[in-house]
Amino acid sequence: MRELGGDDLVRFPTDICKLELSRALANHETVACTFSEILSGANEWFGAEVPDNLNDRRKEIDEAIERALSHLNRHERRQRRSELNPRKKTNHAIIRSLIKDGLRKSPPSKSPMEQLIDPDLVLGWYLGTTSDAEFRRNSLKTARDPYLLFKYFVDEFGYREKLYSMVRDQGLKWSKIIETGMSQCAPLFAGAKQTGHSISPKELVSQITGDSFRRQVVGSMAETDLGQLTEDQITETKERSPSTAIFIQAVLGTLQVRLQSTQARAEAGNLVPTNVKQSDYGDFMHAIYAPYVDVFRCDAAFGEIIKNHPAAQGKIMPKRKHLLTLF
Repeated sequence: MRELGGDDLVRFPTDICKLELSRALANHETVACTFSEILSGANEWFGAEVPDNLNDRRKEIDEAIERALSHLNRHERRQRRSELNPRKKTNHAIIRSLIKDGLRKSPPSKSPMEQLIDPDLVLGWYLGTTSDAEFRRNSLKTARDPYLLFKYFVDEFGYREKLYSMVRDQGLKWSKIIETGMSQCAPLFAGAKQTGHSISPKELVSQITGDSFRRQVVGSMAETDLGQLTEDQITETKERSPSTAIFIQAVLGTLQVRLQSTQARAEAGNLVPTNVKQSDYGDFMHAIYAPYVDVFRCDAAFGEIIKNHPAAQGKIMPKRKHLLTLF
């Protein structure tokens, strides 16, 4: 996991779609991202800029010290403030001694979060011997280490599923749309069977996901209004963006498979669609990275949906034992 983390944390998947689409809409010759562009920048965590709020943190510490001194008289407060002023280098030894004594009398808890904090780094930053830039750099290094985060924070607090839910958020939205649609389509399939009519899941998908669907999805990914574009231009824009194209392929392919399953059950008299794991829809978002990797690991069912897409051909590995066949 260390090799996959460090300075190689990818951006959030929809950020990649947005960048590709912005280039496609601007008629750039090259739309696909470079490897460095899909990675977080120097001051980013999964593509999100880390807030520069160290001045606020200093203020919070100073306010906490002021509250601790509030019970003293004015003369004593002024004296103690002077002794605890971190801007005076002559006070550093006193402050370090006080903190060391305090930790000895009241040792820190064994909470996972505290195990991630380097007290010397924090103290050095507060005293000014460690610059803000160095403090942020070292803090980001810890935040980018998946081994430390999962060992000391995510699993200890039971946040693994919550973290996964954050990453899969967009996929979960699509899952609700699709599963709601399955419940509504089941009676239609059953009724068609009784009246001797046939409904083609492929044609149904085509009707559901017409021009307005592509306009809405591509516009949402690009975070811009596509009102001035024709449907052909929107389709061309989508096809030029490899991550957006494979994402839409994943959604439409999954929709068709779910319709086929729901139809078969409904025609057999069962109007309750097959239960699916909500986590499976996270693959929608994961697929966005497929154009930029050598091997894309997913389950066999999802692999069947996207394996023939140009951005994923030759990369799908539904089972670990198939790894060697990809080279």
